[in-house]
Amino acid sequence: MRIVLKIDKEELKSWIFWIAFAIVFSFTFNHALGYALKTETPLVAVMSNSMYPAIHKGDVLIVKGVDPQDIKIGDIIVYKAPSGMRIVHRVINITNEGYFITRGDNNPAADQDVGISPPVNPNMVLGRVVFRIPYIGWVKVIFSEIITFLLRK
Repeated sequence: MRIVLKIDKEELKSWIFWIAFAIVFSFTFNHALGYALKTETPLVAVMSNSMYPAIHKGDVLIVKGVDPQDIKIGDIIVYKAPSGMRIVHRVINITNEGYFITRGDNNPAADQDVGISPPVNPNMVLGRVVFRIPYIGWVKVIFSEIITFLLRK
């Protein structure tokens, strides 16, 4: 038994156009939003429940660049750990040197106590969370988990 799939050339061209448009639009939108919010990372998909119940796995966060001197205890920040991982956690203390001690609301100890990150140097901060959009980050979560699963094999 042979299955034949007929694709209309005009329909194929239309699909290619709209996929290319979506990709270009996404990059342009992300860069424009980053410029407006003064951060290289204006949108962050949450990949864990470490900030539950304030933030859930699969949420997308809007992040605004902020002067590190304006960050206060209780703020939720996004920072880039030495491992390269972007981490979304709450500031629970600020050292005399101006470094941030952070912890996920759902975690039993500070990031610095469990080895996730050293105290967060102000130049590691990508911004402060200003808005949460539920659920739309699940696409990235699912793809990341599939890729992680495939790479383990």
